[in-house]
Amino acid sequence: MGRTDGYRRRAILAPLGLGVLMLTIPVTALACPCTYKLEGFPDISSDKPIPAAHAVCLRSVEEFVKGKRKFIANSNREKARAAHEKSLRIILDTDWGVPSTETANALIEQGKRVISETQETLATERRKLGDPGHIQEIVRDNISLDESTVLMRTKFIEYARCVLKNDLPPTAK
Repeated sequence: MGRTDGYRRRAILAPLGLGVLMLTIPVTALACPCTYKLEGFPDISSDKPIPAAHAVCLRSVEEFVKGKRKFIANSNREKARAAHEKSLRIILDTDWGVPSTETANALIEQGKRVISETQETLATERRKLGDPGHIQEIVRDNISLDESTVLMRTKFIEYARCVLKNDLPPTAK
């Protein structure tokens, strides 16, 4: 009989305890960690709501993600595929809320520098195409990685310029 009373007591007190706990935790803490997305942008998210006006800028990021998936599918060797997948994962894990003006400017400057450097290595790799002294699968994968880098930086420059043009208040970390 005592055992039944104990179970009954816990059955009554457990919901009551949960109710008290619920009153002490702020509602916002229960709702988050949050991930916000925009309709039409399945790969892009933010920890804070994404302003609809920011969607215009996010198109270039979504275009890059689609292009990156093509690079992954067309990779000849596992090592190249893994490199593409790793960089895609970084992009997908990025908070795509509105960045600060400083961050947008840094994206542009870094993008220009990386494109310039990568185009040099891309030209070198392209000269190796058809050369029997080089393994062609590796050459094609190296070209793919360089082309992907140029695409990414080009799309990020577009994105950053759009952010600066729209001058929205920053929401990203």
